[in-house]
Amino acid sequence: MIVNIFKRLGPLSFYREALSIALPVMLQQLIMSMVSLIDNFMVAGLGDISMAAVNVSNQLNFIYIVIINAVCGAGGIYIAQFRGAGDTEGMRHAYRFKVIFGTAVSAVYFILCWTIPKQMLGMMIQGNAAGEEIISIGSGYLRLSSFTLLPLAFSFAIGSSFREIGRPKIPLFISAGATLVNTFGNWILIYGNLGAPRLEIAGAAIATIIARIFEVAAFLVYVYTAGTEKAPFFAKFRTLFKIKAALVRKIFVKSAMMFLSELSWVSSETIMVALYNSRGGAEVVAGMAAGWTMANLFMILFGGIWTATSVLIGGDLGAGRLEEAKQRAGWIKSGAVVLGCIVVVLGFGIVNILVPLVFSNLTAQARSICLGLVSIILIYLPLWALLNSQFAITRSGGDAAAGMYTDVSVNTLIFVPGRREQAAENRRYLVGPSGKIAEKFFRETPALGIDFRRNVIILNKTPIHTPRTADLAELRRLGGVALTTALEESQRAMAALLLEFHRALSPVPVWITGYSEMKKGGIFEAYTDTVRDLYANEKKLKKTVLLFRHFSMNQFTIDLHKQMLPGEAVPKTLERIGAAYRERGLGI
Repeated sequence: MIVNIFKRLGPLSFYREALSIALPVMLQQLIMSMVSLIDNFMVAGLGDISMAAVNVSNQLNFIYIVIINAVCGAGGIYIAQFRGAGDTEGMRHAYRFKVIFGTAVSAVYFILCWTIPKQMLGMMIQGNAAGEEIISIGSGYLRLSSFTLLPLAFSFAIGSSFREIGRPKIPLFISAGATLVNTFGNWILIYGNLGAPRLEIAGAAIATIIARIFEVAAFLVYVYTAGTEKAPFFAKFRTLFKIKAALVRKIFVKSAMMFLSELSWVSSETIMVALYNSRGGAEVVAGMAAGWTMANLFMILFGGIWTATSVLIGGDLGAGRLEEAKQRAGWIKSGAVVLGCIVVVLGFGIVNILVPLVFSNLTAQARSICLGLVSIILIYLPLWALLNSQFAITRSGGDAAAGMYTDVSVNTLIFVPGRREQAAENRRYLVGPSGKIAEKFFRETPALGIDFRRNVIILNKTPIHTPRTADLAELRRLGGVALTTALEESQRAMAALLLEFHRALSPVPVWITGYSEMKKGGIFEAYTDTVRDLYANEKKLKKTVLLFRHFSMNQFTIDLHKQMLPGEAVPKTLERIGAAYRERGLGI
């Protein structure tokens, strides 16, 4: 098996050539990821709300970045191929395509940032307990950061073109300079160092604007002074619109599936992030944002794979070396998996050091979410590297269909349906989507002998109903002391009612599902304390109280299967884990 793996690998000379192209790109992306990490470190010092506001805004900016990358990628395929064919004028036309349509996308997004920032942010955090505060702070940040869009469009067009002609060190050095400007600007403007005003997240946005202006200015100075020999793709401003309409049509036709694939992917990513953002308060948003910031340190692998593939495979295809391109494609895929495994080993060591250090100002819950997210991404990374190498190879040959079919089918059939749990029609009744999952569980577990619709009585922890548990926290915040007191009294009343029902229906067991907010400081702390006190002297009854994870998002079923012992019957497993959670969570 090991011999077969090594047989699939190419010669070291090939990987040295690939790494000479990939490493500068990976270093550039590492620098950008480190700057993002430093940004997050500085903003995290302002607390979960500020961290959440900045990162929800950046989740919207991420959609824009993906679209700009797709535009540059579409033009980049042709730059690499025109370079292989020695067609300088063709390279310039492809560069013009990048600038024209990248600028158009930037203009549209700029208008949206200034006209409907709150609506866009609201879509990302529907139902979040801290939604109003996040939107209020985030909308100002989004408007300010929109001034980076035009410089970004030009920087992306020029920087990606340098990589596609095999000169990745130029964008590496310029981005490194912009990173230093951004970091220094953050240090001065966020906290008001060196006599500057303390601008907090507005300072982070202004520092980013300054860095982006520096970056595009450095690119323009270089291409104007280097000349056509070092920047053969570059077209001056006065000639930007002298582009062949036939090439534009060709790029759009060839890249239509690539655009659809990228749009499908970013849409599913956005929906999933919005879904997670809705499940709690600022700590969830901050934890997810911190997790993706850490994960980006390891995803630099993908940028290296894409660029090396585009240059090596695209150049071979442009020069008509089909057989050599096929052989190199296999070497790239094998090398991508090996490199992915190396990154995984390094990643687990790095993340356990950096998360407690960089995000020490976030809550413990936010840090826990961050670690969980990064761990899952690292486990998947080698397979992800292989998929990226395959997509990069097909796109280098102008075939975006494979990636499009994969992305659209997987995202549409698997990821997006997860959002249905939050759909309005699933939130009209007290039972809601969790009840549907519970009903299915009992129906598919005949060993319990329970018909969910006929044999189950549901007593909520409070009669005050909201579509989501997290909404109770927002209700408590808006209502102040009076509503908080009323909510706690309602929980005590429901705990007392539970005991009355339990005594009357004994030996029928009580299942309490959803214990995440029953901890100290949680929404249902009063309920937990009352149940503990009431059952303290109920020696027989308390043994039939079982505590479980919530049915929502299949948490109950997943936990059951994870803890089930080989050969153990379902009723026995439920009794065992329910009692263990009861003793741990209720202390009875």
